[in-house]
Amino acid sequence: MKQVFLAALLCFPLTAFGQGQSVLILSRDQIDNQFIFGRNISAPPSLSQRVLTTGKSIRGISMDESGIRPNATVIGGAAFITSSGYPNSGAIGPVEGIFLDGEETINHTTQEADVADAIKLSSLRPSVRGCHITGWKGIGVQLAISTGGSASSPFIFGNTIRECHTGIKPASSDQIIVGNTIIGCRIGLHGLSSSGQIQSSNNHYYGHASQTSGTYDGKCAYVQGSVYGFVNDTFEASNYGVVSEGGYGRYIGCRFQRINIGCLYLGGTANIVDACSFDIQDATEHAQFDDVYGVMLDGVRNRISDCQFEISGYDGSSPGTEGGGQCTAVKISAHACSVMNCYFQDFDADSPARGIHIDSAVKGFRADVHMWGFSDAADDFLDIDSASIQGVEIVIRGNSTEDATFPVTPDADDAAQYVDIPELWDSTNSITIINEANGNSFELVPGTAY
Repeated sequence: MKQVFLAALLCFPLTAFGQGQSVLILSRDQIDNQFIFGRNISAPPSLSQRVLTTGKSIRGISMDESGIRPNATVIGGAAFITSSGYPNSGAIGPVEGIFLDGEETINHTTQEADVADAIKLSSLRPSVRGCHITGWKGIGVQLAISTGGSASSPFIFGNTIRECHTGIKPASSDQIIVGNTIIGCRIGLHGLSSSGQIQSSNNHYYGHASQTSGTYDGKCAYVQGSVYGFVNDTFEASNYGVVSEGGYGRYIGCRFQRINIGCLYLGGTANIVDACSFDIQDATEHAQFDDVYGVMLDGVRNRISDCQFEISGYDGSSPGTEGGGQCTAVKISAHACSVMNCYFQDFDADSPARGIHIDSAVKGFRADVHMWGFSDAADDFLDIDSASIQGVEIVIRGNSTEDATFPVTPDADDAAQYVDIPELWDSTNSITIINEANGNSFELVPGTAY
C-alpha cells in the first residue's frame, strides 16, 4: 500500500514551493538509492558521498517510516550535503522540518578522518529550521566558506542536534542561532577564527562531555572568532561551558550549571559578562579534573558585572576521585580586568572554595563584590599568589544580619580568614572588608601577609 501511495505522489509531484519538481522520501535507504543523486541507482553512494542539491523541493522525510512530514523542504541553492564538496549558487535556501539520522556511533575523544556532515550550506542567507539531526560523526549543521562564496547571514532556529562530533559550526560572519537544543556532541558550537558577529540566544547546550580531559575537550561552545553574543543561553552538564579565544564578546543573562571543569574561559580582549549565573560544582569522577572554576579571565580588559556565583555540590575530601582541588568562582591572570557588583555564595561545608583567585602579578584589577559563607578553615574568599600586584582595588562586602558567619566588626583575624596574600604587597593596592549591616570595616595593611 505504501509503495502505491509513494508512486502516486511521485506521479503528481508537489510543487507548492514553486522551485521545481518535488520528491517524496520515506527512509534512509530510499535516500541512498534515489536517482536524484545523479548516480547509477544500482550502485548507491556511500554515506560519506551522499549529496542532495539542485532546485527541487523535498517533502515528507520520516526516517522511521512512521509518517509523512508535509513541511520538510530543501529549496533553491541550499545543499543538503554529506560530502566535502558543495555548490555555491548564491541562492536563498531554507532547510525545514527534516529528520536526519546518520546512524553512526560518535567517538567523543578523537576526530575521525573520513566523516560525513548532515547539513552543509554555502548559499546566501540560508536557514535551517525545525530539523532533527542525530548520529553524525561530522557536523550537524555547517555554514561553510568555500571557493567563490560563503554562507552569508544564515538563520538557525528551533533545531534539535544530538550525538554529532560538532553540533553547529559557523565559518563566516553575521549568523543568528536561536532556540536550538544541542545535546551530547563533543563540541556544541564551534566558531572558527574566520567567523564573527555570531548571535546565539535562547539555546540549550547540554551534555558535551568526553572521557578524557584534554585542553578543550567536551565543550558547549568553542569560540575562536571575535564579536560573539550569547544571550539567555543555557550551558549544562559538560566538561567546559564556553571556551573563548576571541575578544569583544557579550555574555548576557546566561546560565552555567553542572559543568565539570570550567564554566567560562575568556582568553581574548574586552569581553563583557553581565547578569549571568554560575552554579559551580564538580559532578565528575575523573581524577584529572583537579580544579573547577566559574570564570577564568586570561585576556586583558575583560569585565564581569551583576553576576551570581554559587559553589555547591563539590566534595574535595577525596583527592583523585572527585578532583581533590578547589572550586574557584573567578580566576584572574590578566591586567585591567574588573568584577563589579557580583554575588558569591558558598555554604557547602565540604567544599574548599575560593571566591576570587589572582594567580599572577596583575595590574589594574578592580572588584566590588558581595559574599556569603566561605567560613571553613580551607576556604579563602580572596587568594592572591603574587606580592607584585599593582593598582589592585578590592572591596569585599558581607552582611552579619543575613550571614551569621560574617564578622560584626571585621578585624585582622577576619582578614586572615577571608584573604590569603603574601607579604610585601605595596600601597598602590587596597583591600577592604565591609559589614553592610552596620558599616564597620577593616582595611588590610599593605606589606602584611594574611
